[in-house]
Amino acid sequence: MREKHYRYMGVKTLEAANRAIFFGRDEDIEGLFNLILSQKLVVLFGKSGYGKSSLLNAGVLPLFQEAEEAEHRAIVVECASAPTSKVKPARL
Repeated sequence: MREKHYRYMGVKTLEAANRAIFFGRDEDIEGLFNLILSQKLVVLFGKSGYGKSSLLNAGVLPLFQEAEEAEHRAIVVECASAPTSKVKPARL
């Protein structure tokens, strides 16, 4: 019997090491990768649980690692659970 592979693994975020099991979003990966290469700023926005982090970690970041283009480097920045709690009002 053939083993089933599931595209979504619940709330677990996929990482670059999970690339082999991250499938079905090739068009999204390629489009986002090309957009990042061609634009100064790209904002990936969507509801919680839609797979934004997995798209970046298991899809787009491995493409940057493979490309090894000198003018582009991927930098991963992770926010705290409540990023705005660290923001202090500016004193004017």
